[in-house]
Amino acid sequence: MAEKSTKGFILIILGVAILAICFPIIRNVWTSDTDLIQIKGNLRSANVYVSTVTDSHGHSSQKSDLIFFLKDGNQKYQLTQNIGIEYYDKNYQQIRLSLEKADSVSVWIKKSESKDWQPKVFQMKGDDKILLSANDVRDQESPILFLFGAMGLVCICIGTAMAYPDEFKKVVLGSSKKT
Repeated sequence: MAEKSTKGFILIILGVAILAICFPIIRNVWTSDTDLIQIKGNLRSANVYVSTVTDSHGHSSQKSDLIFFLKDGNQKYQLTQNIGIEYYDKNYQQIRLSLEKADSVSVWIKKSESKDWQPKVFQMKGDDKILLSANDVRDQESPILFLFGAMGLVCICIGTAMAYPDEFKKVVLGSSKKT
Protein backbone atom coordinates (compact mmCIF):
# COMPACT_ATOMS: atom_id res chain seq x y z
CA MET A 1 0.00 0.00 0.00
CA ALA A 2 2.84 2.38 0.85
CA GLU A 3 4.46 1.68 -2.51
CA LYS A 4 1.29 2.71 -4.37
CA SER A 5 1.08 5.82 -2.24
CA THR A 6 4.70 6.75 -3.03
CA LYS A 7 4.17 6.16 -6.75
CA GLY A 8 1.03 8.26 -6.51
CA PHE A 9 2.92 11.18 -4.97
CA ILE A 10 5.59 10.88 -7.66
CA LEU A 11 2.89 11.03 -10.36
CA ILE A 12 1.32 14.07 -8.69
CA ILE A 13 4.69 15.85 -8.62
CA LEU A 14 5.33 14.85 -12.24
CA GLY A 15 1.90 16.20 -13.24
CA VAL A 16 2.53 19.51 -11.50
CA ALA A 17 5.95 19.76 -13.18
CA ILE A 18 4.42 19.10 -16.60
CA LEU A 19 1.77 21.76 -15.96
CA ALA A 20 4.51 24.18 -14.93
CA ILE A 21 6.09 23.64 -18.36
CA CYS A 22 2.77 24.80 -19.85
CA PHE A 23 2.89 28.29 -18.37
CA PRO A 24 5.28 29.88 -20.90
CA ILE A 25 3.32 28.21 -23.71
CA ILE A 26 0.04 29.54 -22.27
CA ARG A 27 1.50 33.03 -22.22
CA ASN A 28 2.34 32.76 -25.93
CA VAL A 29 -0.98 31.19 -26.96
CA TRP A 30 -3.00 33.77 -25.03
CA THR A 31 -0.95 36.80 -26.07
CA SER A 32 -3.35 39.36 -27.45
CA ASP A 33 -2.58 41.96 -30.09
CA THR A 34 -2.60 44.67 -27.40
CA ASP A 35 0.35 42.90 -25.71
CA LEU A 36 2.45 43.29 -28.86
CA ILE A 37 4.52 46.22 -30.09
CA GLN A 38 5.58 46.93 -33.62
CA ILE A 39 9.23 47.45 -34.48
CA LYS A 40 9.76 48.94 -37.90
CA GLY A 41 12.99 49.25 -39.82
CA ASN A 42 15.04 48.27 -42.82
CA LEU A 43 16.51 44.82 -43.21
CA ARG A 44 20.21 44.53 -42.40
CA SER A 45 20.54 40.81 -43.19
CA ALA A 46 18.49 37.63 -43.44
CA ASN A 47 19.58 34.02 -43.81
CA VAL A 48 17.99 30.59 -43.73
CA TYR A 49 19.95 27.76 -42.14
CA VAL A 50 19.02 24.08 -42.28
CA SER A 51 20.59 21.70 -39.79
CA THR A 52 20.10 18.12 -38.69
CA VAL A 53 18.73 17.44 -35.22
CA THR A 54 18.81 14.01 -33.62
CA ASP A 55 16.75 12.85 -30.65
CA SER A 56 17.93 10.53 -27.89
CA HIS A 57 16.73 7.48 -29.87
CA GLY A 58 18.86 8.31 -32.90
CA HIS A 59 16.01 9.58 -35.10
CA SER A 60 16.97 12.63 -37.08
CA SER A 61 15.14 15.33 -38.97
CA GLN A 62 15.92 18.71 -40.44
CA LYS A 63 15.39 21.99 -38.62
CA SER A 64 15.16 25.28 -40.46
CA ASP A 65 16.05 28.65 -38.92
CA LEU A 66 15.24 32.01 -40.47
CA ILE A 67 17.45 34.59 -38.77
CA PHE A 68 17.30 38.27 -39.57
CA PHE A 69 18.39 41.64 -38.21
CA LEU A 70 17.04 45.14 -38.74
CA LYS A 71 19.25 48.19 -39.27
CA ASP A 72 19.45 50.52 -36.27
CA GLY A 73 18.34 47.64 -34.08
CA ASN A 74 20.17 45.52 -31.58
CA GLN A 75 17.95 42.46 -31.69
CA LYS A 76 18.15 39.10 -33.39
CA TYR A 77 14.90 37.75 -34.81
CA GLN A 78 14.66 34.02 -35.34
CA LEU A 79 11.97 31.66 -36.56
CA THR A 80 12.50 27.91 -36.27
CA GLN A 81 10.54 24.98 -37.61
CA ASN A 82 11.02 21.27 -38.19
CA ILE A 83 10.97 20.48 -41.91
CA GLY A 84 11.17 16.69 -41.63
CA ILE A 85 13.41 15.02 -44.18
CA GLU A 86 13.71 18.04 -46.50
CA TYR A 87 17.01 19.87 -46.87
CA TYR A 88 15.44 23.05 -48.27
CA ASP A 89 12.77 25.17 -46.60
CA LYS A 90 10.73 26.79 -49.36
CA ASN A 91 8.52 28.69 -46.91
CA TYR A 92 11.38 30.39 -45.04
CA GLN A 93 13.22 31.05 -48.30
CA GLN A 94 10.14 32.85 -49.65
CA ILE A 95 9.87 34.90 -46.46
CA ARG A 96 13.59 35.77 -46.69
CA LEU A 97 13.21 36.90 -50.30
CA SER A 98 10.17 39.00 -49.40
CA LEU A 99 12.11 40.61 -46.55
CA GLU A 100 15.02 41.41 -48.87
CA LYS A 101 12.71 42.97 -51.49
CA ALA A 102 10.78 45.07 -48.99
CA ASP A 103 11.56 48.75 -48.45
CA SER A 104 10.57 48.44 -44.79
CA VAL A 105 10.05 45.53 -42.43
CA SER A 106 7.71 45.44 -39.44
CA VAL A 107 8.02 42.91 -36.64
CA TRP A 108 5.59 42.47 -33.74
CA ILE A 109 6.98 41.21 -30.43
CA LYS A 110 5.74 41.19 -26.85
CA LYS A 111 6.10 44.50 -25.04
CA SER A 112 7.72 42.62 -22.16
CA GLU A 113 10.45 41.34 -24.51
CA SER A 114 11.24 44.67 -26.15
CA LYS A 115 14.67 44.85 -24.48
CA ASP A 116 15.55 41.17 -25.03
CA TRP A 117 18.31 40.19 -27.46
CA GLN A 118 16.13 37.56 -29.15
CA PRO A 119 12.41 38.26 -28.65
CA LYS A 120 9.74 35.89 -29.92
CA VAL A 121 8.37 37.05 -33.28
CA PHE A 122 4.56 37.02 -33.42
CA GLN A 123 3.97 38.80 -36.73
CA MET A 124 5.99 40.10 -39.67
CA LYS A 125 5.26 42.37 -42.59
CA GLY A 126 7.39 43.26 -45.57
CA ASP A 127 6.09 46.65 -46.71
CA ASP A 128 2.35 46.00 -46.35
CA LYS A 129 2.40 42.26 -47.07
CA ILE A 130 1.87 39.96 -44.09
CA LEU A 131 4.66 37.37 -44.10
CA LEU A 132 3.83 35.78 -40.74
CA SER A 133 0.49 36.10 -38.96
CA ALA A 134 0.19 36.36 -35.17
CA ASN A 135 -2.70 33.88 -35.27
CA ASP A 136 -0.52 31.33 -37.05
CA VAL A 137 2.17 31.69 -34.37
CA ARG A 138 -0.38 31.22 -31.59
CA ASP A 139 -2.04 28.26 -33.35
CA GLN A 140 1.34 26.58 -33.83
CA GLU A 141 1.77 26.18 -30.05
CA SER A 142 -1.83 25.21 -29.22
CA PRO A 143 -1.39 21.45 -29.84
CA ILE A 144 1.70 21.41 -27.62
CA LEU A 145 -0.23 23.18 -24.87
CA PHE A 146 -3.12 20.72 -25.16
CA LEU A 147 -0.78 17.70 -25.10
CA PHE A 148 1.24 18.83 -22.07
CA GLY A 149 -1.87 20.04 -20.26
CA ALA A 150 -3.63 16.73 -20.76
CA MET A 151 -0.54 14.75 -19.72
CA GLY A 152 -0.17 16.83 -16.57
CA LEU A 153 -3.80 16.47 -15.57
CA VAL A 154 -3.79 12.72 -16.23
CA CYS A 155 -0.68 12.29 -14.08
CA ILE A 156 -2.28 14.29 -11.26
CA CYS A 157 -5.54 12.31 -11.46
CA ILE A 158 -3.85 8.89 -11.55
CA GLY A 159 -1.42 9.94 -8.81
CA THR A 160 -4.27 11.17 -6.62
CA ALA A 161 -6.18 7.94 -7.17
CA MET A 162 -3.10 5.93 -6.16
CA ALA A 163 -2.13 8.07 -3.16
CA TYR A 164 -5.65 8.64 -1.82
CA PRO A 165 -7.83 5.84 -3.23
CA ASP A 166 -10.73 6.16 -0.78
CA GLU A 167 -10.94 9.94 -1.02
CA PHE A 168 -10.61 9.80 -4.81
CA LYS A 169 -13.51 7.33 -5.08
CA LYS A 170 -15.66 9.59 -2.90
CA VAL A 171 -14.94 12.61 -5.06
CA VAL A 172 -15.36 10.81 -8.40
CA LEU A 173 -18.26 8.50 -7.54
CA GLY A 174 -19.87 10.65 -4.90
CA SER A 175 -20.55 9.65 -1.34
CA SER A 176 -22.47 6.37 -1.08
CA LYS A 177 -23.66 7.12 2.45
CA LYS A 178 -26.60 9.45 2.91
CA THR A 179 -26.61 11.45 6.08
